[in-house]
Amino acid sequence: MQVVVKKALVLSPHTDDAIIGAGGLIQKLAKSGCHIVHIVFSICDDTLVGTKYPKGQIADEDRRAAKLLGATEIIHHNFENKHLHKQRQEILDSIYHYRKDPEIELVIAPYTGDIHQDHRTVAEEAVRAFGRNHATLIQYPIMGTCKDFNPNLFIPLTSEEADKKIEAISLYKTQFELRNGWFNLDNFRSQLRVDGVNTNSEYAEAFVQLKGTWTIGT
Repeated sequence: MQVVVKKALVLSPHTDDAIIGAGGLIQKLAKSGCHIVHIVFSICDDTLVGTKYPKGQIADEDRRAAKLLGATEIIHHNFENKHLHKQRQEILDSIYHYRKDPEIELVIAPYTGDIHQDHRTVAEEAVRAFGRNHATLIQYPIMGTCKDFNPNLFIPLTSEEADKKIEAISLYKTQFELRNGWFNLDNFRSQLRVDGVNTNSEYAEAFVQLKGTWTIGT
């Protein structure tokens, strides 16, 4: 199955969020020839203070993961981790810049019901920027912070696509040490299997589609 979109905007509050939530879809888009703009709003250098890891380590991991999945442009902002809500206008401005691009047909953002303040801020500003735009807007869940997530769109993944998503997540070496155990490849693969049940396939990703239409071709 191929997702047909010419240009897509992927919004990630922190370095790993979009890869965890939409890494399968990102690579489907890339394989179809889509131009993918991958934007991260906080590279989370504050979480590396007092660890063995140098400043910029997580950003480097994200760059490798996004490239592996086929992102065309990778943009890293350095907004303050855990305080994105205090920088709401600047975040809106950075998203709104892409609203002016008529070639963007799909926006992939976090879920507006996410209980994490950073995730929710980016989700809300994406809706604010693209709510009345021509682009299709879909939202991905982030494990552990989307308790009431009720998807209406499922994208089946092949076993190869699932494996590649897991490989991309595995590149975030820092997170296996810093995330207190929940950052676990078995957890991520299990979620893909659970979502696959809804598509009668082995693996899938789940989304909320807020607006718009898109084409899924074979």
